[in-house]
Amino acid sequence: MGVQDYVADGDELHASAAFQSDPYALFFSGKAGEIGVTDSELLHVSGSTVNMIAIDEVGSIEYTEPKTPRTYLFAGIGALAFAFFGGGDIQGLAEFAWILGPILLLTAYWLRTSTLTIYTASRNYELQSRHESLADVVEAYQQRQRIDRA
Repeated sequence: MGVQDYVADGDELHASAAFQSDPYALFFSGKAGEIGVTDSELLHVSGSTVNMIAIDEVGSIEYTEPKTPRTYLFAGIGALAFAFFGGGDIQGLAEFAWILGPILLLTAYWLRTSTLTIYTASRNYELQSRHESLADVVEAYQQRQRIDRA
């Protein structure tokens, strides 16, 4: 079941995003849950657990833009640098680095994750996602918060 199934009558779902339990796993095994913003609350669905957080109960929200894992990024750059400048007696290893470098860089791009942390008085929620839609959830939350203050 998704976030849409838990939207109360009269409320409208403004944005939703999937998040993963292990976004750094090389093989994506499916989403761990979903978060959504309605007129009055944030819905956090993870498996059979549903958290309905009223917008006025949220102390703050922190969003981190997608970051690339440095390990894969630097290893890919290092492999390409070795392939370009290396060689000599170890020419076979330099040719292997030409193949390995782009694979590591593509993996680094594929594993980019963004983080959303929701702070409430009773609990903090940290969600990580490979999708760009977490930014939409933050924007919809900020819009709802502005409307509530007006």
